[in-house]
This record gives sequence, structure tokens and C-alpha cells, in this order.
Amino acid sequence: MGLARTMMMAVALVALAGCATVRRSASPSEVRAADQTLARWTSAALEPFADEEEFRAYLRDARHAATVRDLYWAGQHRRHRDQGDGESIVVTGSRIPARNASITNVQEAGVDEGDIVKQIDRFLVILQDGRLFSVDTGTGPGAPLRFADRVNIYRDAARDGDAWFDEMLVLGDRILITGYSYRREASELSVFRMGPDGRFAREGSFFISSGDYYDSSNYATRLVDGNLLIYTPIELNEIDPSRPISWPLIRRWQQRDEQVVAGRTRPRPQGRPMFTATSIYRPLLSTVEPVVHAVTLCPLGPEAAGRDLQCRTTAFIAGSSRQLYVSPDDAFLMLGPAYEDFKARADPSRCGADRPTPADVYPTHLMRIPVGGGPPSVLGMRGAVFDQFSLQVREGEFRALINWVSDNCVELPEDRQVPINFTLFRAPLAAFSSTFRNADDTAYTPLPSIGANLGDRIIDRFTDHHVVYGRLGQARWWRDDDAPRPTELVAVRVERPGEARRLSLPHNVIRAETAGENVVLTGYRPTGGLNVSVIDLSGLPRVGATLTLDSRIETEGRSHAFNSLVAADGSGLLGLPTVARSIREDNTRPVWRSRASDMSFLVMDRDGALSDAGLLSRSIDYSDDNRGGVPGYQCEVSCVDWYGNSRPIFTDGRTFALNGAELIEGRLEDGRIREVQRLNIALESERRPAN
Repeated sequence: MGLARTMMMAVALVALAGCATVRRSASPSEVRAADQTLARWTSAALEPFADEEEFRAYLRDARHAATVRDLYWAGQHRRHRDQGDGESIVVTGSRIPARNASITNVQEAGVDEGDIVKQIDRFLVILQDGRLFSVDTGTGPGAPLRFADRVNIYRDAARDGDAWFDEMLVLGDRILITGYSYRREASELSVFRMGPDGRFAREGSFFISSGDYYDSSNYATRLVDGNLLIYTPIELNEIDPSRPISWPLIRRWQQRDEQVVAGRTRPRPQGRPMFTATSIYRPLLSTVEPVVHAVTLCPLGPEAAGRDLQCRTTAFIAGSSRQLYVSPDDAFLMLGPAYEDFKARADPSRCGADRPTPADVYPTHLMRIPVGGGPPSVLGMRGAVFDQFSLQVREGEFRALINWVSDNCVELPEDRQVPINFTLFRAPLAAFSSTFRNADDTAYTPLPSIGANLGDRIIDRFTDHHVVYGRLGQARWWRDDDAPRPTELVAVRVERPGEARRLSLPHNVIRAETAGENVVLTGYRPTGGLNVSVIDLSGLPRVGATLTLDSRIETEGRSHAFNSLVAADGSGLLGLPTVARSIREDNTRPVWRSRASDMSFLVMDRDGALSDAGLLSRSIDYSDDNRGGVPGYQCEVSCVDWYGNSRPIFTDGRTFALNGAELIEGRLEDGRIREVQRLNIALESERRPAN
């Protein structure tokens, strides 16, 4: 049960391996005919299906194209589960004028991302073990930390044992938890409200039919301009085209949903569909592995008080490749082909080392969904992004760091190396429209190579005016024959890409984060501990400083595990989770390992120089067998910390470290972090009955 996601990942890899050796039972002419039939469904503009029958006809053609290719999903005819009972979220007036300081390291200012710790007024709210904990921090530095409340997000440990509760957002005194239930095949949204005393009250739990949203680096939820944004992918193998479709619903959980009376399950009232066929946009690019990519926006502001919350969903059909990026005004989905789509047209003999022509670079498209309402728009582009950090909107234009790669370069022999063609993409937001048009060739600017090849992992970060990229190194404890190497980086001022500057670090790179206008990089050399470097972008890009934490190794990889407090002059305090270098098995921080870390702090001066400020250290070995280090404390649901469990927190002039079950306050004195106080939320919650 605790390794459900790990097992599912393994199954997915096996399925992918199976796809790599497809057994084609149909003739080439049959395959071409099926592909041509499927391609007729593509549209030159954003156009929804006319009705359900048209959608089912499309799905039949997609299944046929998959069948002649003998793809894994072609023979599946599972009916999509009816997610039940159609009560929408009821929002009542906020009882307190709650303040929500942003305490999470996010990609975009003004766009909060789901995380495991948030703030409501003077309370810190912590998501852990399928539970919410609240801690009263008092007012002012050094005010006593007091445990306020604990509540189980799950309702029944036996029934909800396969559920995972991953991400938390807050707005006012309302708390929203995103989770996933494999049994219900649905994303779960649990809503709580916090009182002035820090006590929790459950408002309801709601289910959205979807596949698992989990991503090793990106997040499924955002809070932007008072709107909850949820991304949910829905694979079409869930829908049987020969039967009327039970559309995905948003429903409120009720106890009767889980009860069986006289051997029969109680009937569920009809729910409110997230969307129907007439609100799904037809594919713009043909794909033999179609997925419905759904972005749901739910207004949560005070104007919703006292009435049902009206969520709206925008849904597109595309291949499985996707990346979500959210700006303060829009949600962007970059949608691309599935693996089998690459294979269908790849010609390895045409995969060369030279920069490919536009006709050979595989197509993608950007979907733009306005947060404030209005129709979506689209812009066609080419190339692949590396992750969500490859995308940015600034000054009225969309920017992306892409790999200008030929779609002929799929399934090359392992000894065949093809260079990554780094390219800067820039297009005005005005270029998006309801018609599917490709961006002009002038939108693509070649950038310097760093010796990276296809298959190498890339790390990149945009600041307001620059993009920095390099090769991602190994975060694990290396073997002698796989020692980390110095890293070549490129720093590009977006407005002047022709002046890209090469930089060299003495260590590899496992993390890149922005800190003010600078970029902070962490990594290793063949000897020594964790290295931390600053790329100073205030003038001509340069390596400002490198500091080595001789006895430490980094333990968490997610972006939220790093945080910084940076002043206007560029000076600041940085925090990131580490452990002693001797604990080698913790070096990679695998997601199924839920031990807590220490928190390392570094002081950065305005010139980018770094100094070691010391640690706020955990006092317990927080492991699966010793959750919280508290006798009698047991985790029942969601007992793997997929999103990590350690965070540096800067708020109200105070510095905290969440180290597993311990919340520790520190104070910077003479360049060193000193412990002020600590509180064990597992221990304190056992002393008081759960809510």
C-alpha cells in the first residue's frame, strides 16, 4: 500500500518498454489507412466536438488506429467510473480576515503552488501523514510556538488506505488539500476552514474524475487571482465508445457513497459533469494515444460567499506529452505527441548532428487558458521543453527554452549521440488565436551548446531578464567511475541572446533556483561535500561565489525544498535540507524514503558571496518505522512523503525550519543561525485528541 505510486511507476515503465517493441499485426497499408482516418479528425482551429456521438466516433477511430499498431490500450474497454453525487462546493463567508503570507518558493510571484506548509495569519498549517496540523506562532520573534490542532483528511483508514494527500493551498481561512484515490480513480479536493483559534472544521470532500496527477517535479494545483486551478489528465482508455459515456464529475463525498445496504450499493444522485463532448476541443495534431487534458478553474474569492462554487473546465485532446505553466493571468499547457506518434514517423537515418530543418522538428502546441475567463487560444511551435521551468511569460511575450530536435531521432542505438540544440523561443502573446498557426521562424534563436546530448537531463531557470541552463548531474553518492565533473553553463539575457555568456563551475549541478535576480546552483565535486554557487546576473553574468559545505549532502530535490529571503540590495538568507555526508543512503532522498533532514542556512551578501550560517538540526530519526519519533504515533494513510517533508520558512521577520515532525525557529546572530525553540507536532498532537 505504501509503495502504490512506486509500483505504478514500475508498471508504466514496463508498459513503455512493451511499446518500444511493438508487434505489428496489420500490414503497412492498413496502418497508413487507419492513421489517415484518424488524422481527418484534426482541426485547423479550436473547435469542440459537435455532440457525444461525434466524440465516440473519434474514439472508435483512435482505438482502431491503436489496434492495428497493437498498442497496449487498444483492447481496453473499461467504462469510466461514475464519480457520483453532484453537490458542488458550498462556499460561505470568511469568519476572519485571514492573511496568507507566501512562504513557498514558487516559480511565479502571484501564483501560489500547492505545498506541504502554508500560513494563515499567525498559524503555520502543515500537511503530513494524510493529516493537517496547525501551529500558533504567536506575534513577534521568539513568541512561543503552541500546537493548535490536528485533523485527519481521510475519513476511514481502511477505505482510504490507497489515497495520497499531496498538495495544500490556502485562501483566507479556507484550506484546500489535493489528493488522489486509486480506488475511486479520482483526484480528491478536501476543504477545511480554520477558526481564529487555529482549530479545523471540515467543509467537505470533492472528487474529480482523473488519472493520477503526480509529477516528480511539477505541481497539480495553483492558486492565482482567487482561483483554484487544477490540472487533471484523463486517458481515453477509460471510455468505452460503444456505450453512453459517464462523463467525469465533480461531486461531494457523502457517507452513503461508501455504504452497502442489504448487499446493494446505494444509488448515487447525478453529479455535475466537469465537461461533456461539446466542451472538449478536437485534436489539433493527430495522436494514436489520445489524452484529455483538463484545466479546471474554481473561483474562491469573497464574491462566491453563500452560493455554490461554479467551476469551469477547459479540455483538449492531445498526445500524452504535456507541461503546465501558470502565469498571473493565464494557464499554459504545452501539449506534444505521445511516444508512439514519434515512432510512427521517425526515420533514424535522417537523424544527423546538424541543426534540423523546421520540417523535421516535431510539432507541439501551446494552449492558453485565461484565468479570469474567456475562450482559450493556441499557438503552434516546434521543439521540446525540458520541464516547467523552461517556460515563462514576461513583458507581453511567451518565452521558452527548447530542444530543437528532429523527430527522426527516436529509438537511436545507445552508442549514437545526437547533440541537444538549445533554442530560445519568443513570441508575443498577441500571436495566440483561435486558429492553429505556427509561430514565425523568427521566434527561434539558436543558443550555444554545452556538449549535452539527447538523453542527458538539463536544468534551467528563467529570471526576469535571463535564462541559465546546464547539464543536470548525479545527486546520488557516486562510484569512482562516475564521479561528478565540472559543469559548463550558459547565461543568456533574453533581450540580447546573441550575447550569451559561457560560465564554468567547479562542480556538477543538481539544483538551480532563483534568489532575487541571481541563480543559486548546488552540486558536488569528486571530493568534499555539497557545493553552493551563485550566478550573479546584475551585470555581465559571472560566477559570484562557490561555497563548500564539507560535511553535508543535499537530501530533497523539489523546488519547494529550497527557499530564500533576499533584500533589495541582493543580500539574503538561503535555506535547503541536508544531512551529514556519512549518511550515504540519504544522498538521493528517494521519494519512498521519508526521513527528515537538517536545514542548512547560508548568508549571501549583495555581491553574491556566500558564508555558512550553520544548521537547525532534527533531533529525531524520522523514518517509516518511527514517524515523528513519538511512541504510539502512527501514520495510517499517505505515509510516503512524495513531496518531501523538510522546508525552510521565512515569514514576519522570523526564520523556521520544518524538519519532518519538528518545527524549529532560528535567529541569525553574527552570521550564524541559532536555535530559539522547537515543537514536535506529532508529539503534541498525541497529547491532545485528534479533531
